Amino acid sequence: MTNPDRPTLSIAQGELEGTLESGGVEAFRGIPFAAPPVGPLRWRPPVPVAGWSGTRDGSSFGASCQQIVRGEGGYAEKVASAFGVEPPVRDFEYSEDCLYLNVFRPAAGGDGALPVMVWIHGGAFRFGTASAYDPRRIVREGVVVVTVNYRLDVFGFLTHPELTAESPEGSSGNYGLLDQIEALRWVRENAASFGGDPANVTIFGESAGAQAVTHLMTSPLAAGLFHRAIAQSGFGVHARMRLDEPGGGMPISGHDMGRMYAQQIGVTGIDALREIDAATLIAKGAGSPLGTNPVIDGWVLPHEVAESFATGAANDVPFLFGSNADEGTALYWGSPMVEILPPVDTLEKFQAGIRAFGGPQAEELLRLYPAATEQDLLPASYDLLGDSLFVAQGHYVARILASRGKAPYLYFFTQKPGGSAGRALGAFHASEISYVFGQPFLNPVEDESLSRAMLSAWVQFARVGDPNADGLARWDPYSSESDEHMEFGARVGMRPVARGEKLAVLGALYDRLRAGG
Repeated sequence: MTNPDRPTLSIAQGELEGTLESGGVEAFRGIPFAAPPVGPLRWRPPVPVAGWSGTRDGSSFGASCQQIVRGEGGYAEKVASAFGVEPPVRDFEYSEDCLYLNVFRPAAGGDGALPVMVWIHGGAFRFGTASAYDPRRIVREGVVVVTVNYRLDVFGFLTHPELTAESPEGSSGNYGLLDQIEALRWVRENAASFGGDPANVTIFGESAGAQAVTHLMTSPLAAGLFHRAIAQSGFGVHARMRLDEPGGGMPISGHDMGRMYAQQIGVTGIDALREIDAATLIAKGAGSPLGTNPVIDGWVLPHEVAESFATGAANDVPFLFGSNADEGTALYWGSPMVEILPPVDTLEKFQAGIRAFGGPQAEELLRLYPAATEQDLLPASYDLLGDSLFVAQGHYVARILASRGKAPYLYFFTQKPGGSAGRALGAFHASEISYVFGQPFLNPVEDESLSRAMLSAWVQFARVGDPNADGLARWDPYSSESDEHMEFGARVGMRPVARGEKLAVLGALYDRLRAGG
């Protein structure tokens, strides 16, 4: 006798048993999509998962990927402090064996025609887990949602000449992106079993997850695996590290970074690194930027993001993206730009850092982000960090795509929390997630109508590649002539792009870096 609270289905790998959730949603959690990347599979591309016998229990999440568990002073803690609440307690299991995904679908099922949305979590490619996100509100709109783990930190992005030498493709690093690609292959194979349409898959993500979206758009290995893309506050224009040579404004190569990491750990070769347990590798690399970001390797990522969009080398799919008004507040880590190493705790360091990196744009940046006193230092740093890492990058990509006759959809999220949290944080980094998912994430949903507008636009875009529908605010594709975006805040509607002069100066900086200046 079947249990209605434990739905079952068959996928290519075997039988699954899930759970019936509130509101008519079925959840199948902790599904392996690749073999455990441990032992000899550490720092190698994912291997497709073998099937299983019997019925697999899908009631619990799989382990989250190995990472430093952030404590006092971390991003979530800053946000919680501003709201006057305790940081969220998420009692996750962490393991190197972490390549699991979760599928949520309407309990009514479907005939294989529901749109599929694949969520890629953020966390600077160092933190985060699919388990932290509850997409059930989106699912109730008639969508299958898949949330995905991928290797993080040194396990996901270590580059090293020995790894490159052992690779048939002559590549190393980008293992986390390869995990995402393998998950998308799994989705293509199994979407119909969940009632989803394998020919209508939308990838969407926030922060590092959004940057991953743009990397997947520019990776030939991901071609045909998705059909629409949404990037929330992450574009990858700053991701210019090359595998075996300096370039793109980066003074060292990915191989150099890998050698430095091995030295920091205290070993000399990959065989020795593979013998060290996962927790030790993470702990010894704590606080280091080494081995934690995608790299231009000629295989997974042949070109930088902006160059791929500019030359037409990117996967050509409908694209919706944007950023938040106050990205730099909670995210600030001690520097006004990601390229300037912290701590930038004096006016002299602020000015010297911008002049050293900004080149011909330096004086304009100092004028547009003025810091005349020590009291100005933090506000100027917040603004420059948020604009340079998110707002200006999104605008830059929109202009590139529009110049090639594409029609991207650009948004700007301006909703501030009420009270002291709003005064401290503004429309902070990741605050739009609660509104897109229709339930609290780091912040409460204080305007249900705004959440409905965003959630509906995202789902409509996933359905047909266009966020416009009856009952929704008109959203025009971006054009350089009108230079407008959709604002989501106290007002929902098209309006001129904000901060035009700042974005133009930062755009000129990106142009120079693309040209190798």
